[in-house]
Amino acid sequence: MDQILILLIISGLIGYSVWTFFTINPNKIGTQIASGAMFIIVLLLLWRVFQLNLDFGLVLSIATLFAGLSWVAGLILKLKTLISESRSYFWILLVILCIRSFAYEPYQIPSSSMEPGLQVGDFVLVNKFAYGIRLPAINKLVSKEKEPKRGEVAVFVPPHTLCDSTPEEARPELSSMSIRDSQIFLSMVLIKMQQARNHQSNLQEVPYSRNL
Repeated sequence: MDQILILLIISGLIGYSVWTFFTINPNKIGTQIASGAMFIIVLLLLWRVFQLNLDFGLVLSIATLFAGLSWVAGLILKLKTLISESRSYFWILLVILCIRSFAYEPYQIPSSSMEPGLQVGDFVLVNKFAYGIRLPAINKLVSKEKEPKRGEVAVFVPPHTLCDSTPEEARPELSSMSIRDSQIFLSMVLIKMQQARNHQSNLQEVPYSRNL
C-alpha cells in the first residue's frame, strides 16, 4: 500500500482524536486548529486517491461508514457537537454514494480513442443501472438488466488498473530480454496492431460496399 496514503490516514485519525478530545474538554482554539488540520488532511487524501487512481466508490463507502460510526460514538459519549457534525456528513456522503453507485456517475475521457465524437478531457454522465446494478466497493452484480449492444458507448475499468504488480514483476521474462529479442517482440506487437487496424477498416468499409 502507498506509504503517503497510509501516513495521511494515520494523520487524519490523530487529528480526529485530538478534535474529539478538545470537544470533550472544551478548548476553542484547540478545536479550531484540529478542525483546520483535518480539513487540509482530507484534501490531501482526496488528491492522493485521485493520483493513485483508486476506486472512489470504495473510498466513499469507507468515509460513509466512518461518519456513521462517529455518529454512534457521539451518541454514546453524549457530545452534541460530534453528533451534529457526524450526522450531517453521514447523510451527505450516503446520498452521494447512492447516486454515484446506483444512478449516475461522471467520467472524464482519458484518451483519444473516441475521437472525433468525444475529445480528451470531455466529461460524460454514465447511467450506472443500464446493464445492471452493482454494489459499491465490492463491485458485485446484484441485478442484470441487459447486454451491451453494438453502437452503445460503455465505460469499463481498464484491465491494467486491476493489477498491483509492476510490468517487471508481471512479465519477468520481458525485463531480461536482449536488445535484439526486444526489437523482435516490438515488431510482432506492431504487426498485430496493424492487422487489427486493417481488420477494423475492412469492417467499416463493408456497409458502403453493400450499398454500391
